[in-house]
Amino acid sequence: MTTINEDMHVSAVHVYRADADSPLEDAEGEAFGYFVFHVTSKTKNINPTKNCKVTSRSSVKRKPVSFDLTMLLPPIELKDLAFNVADNCGLFSAEACEVLSTETSNKLAGFHFEIETLAGWSPPKIIIVVEVQKSSTVTSDEDAYEAEESCGFEPDDMEFMIGCLDGYNEVPALMEVKKWDHLSDDGCPICLSKFLVGMEVAKPHCLHSFHKDCIFKWLSKSNSCPMCRSICITSI
Repeated sequence: MTTINEDMHVSAVHVYRADADSPLEDAEGEAFGYFVFHVTSKTKNINPTKNCKVTSRSSVKRKPVSFDLTMLLPPIELKDLAFNVADNCGLFSAEACEVLSTETSNKLAGFHFEIETLAGWSPPKIIIVVEVQKSSTVTSDEDAYEAEESCGFEPDDMEFMIGCLDGYNEVPALMEVKKWDHLSDDGCPICLSKFLVGMEVAKPHCLHSFHKDCIFKWLSKSNSCPMCRSICITSI
């Protein structure tokens, strides 16, 4: 009998941009970008019939998925875009895609994408690298149990990954969104309500904290922190 317990989360998201000519253009000249999923997997195998013998292994997968740059513009939700590209890459279950899309969109919350299509103007080329940490515990009577999984590489993928970031510069995020994980009297300066455990809280680089929905509504009219007026979103 074999049981598998898995945990997966996004540890980091990096945004890279190049304004100069790059290979991120299709045959019709339409600009597009890439999501690149960098998955680090750690698997622990436990055999209960042999004094709970434990073996471990690690692996790394990378998978680029192209997308139309206009998908970064409202009214499309970043979470929906992240779910679609995670689903299309073929590495994750539907449940994992839901988790990864939520965490990815939260980490992209500090960016404001301005992808215009003006005549004679070339939009920026963008690569979004999503670092995924996956841990699995496999309990099995078999010594060498291996879960079925693809290698995550295609020949074109490998060619793409070699030097794919040449000429690109990483764009720093000025805001981070996390779930509030402790009890406190701290609250949102905008709505004056307390932060509750499990709420999504946004923290710009100035370190003030707000309810995610509150600060996003504020940032639809201004790009600065309502407390100290420092810039708290990165325009791309």
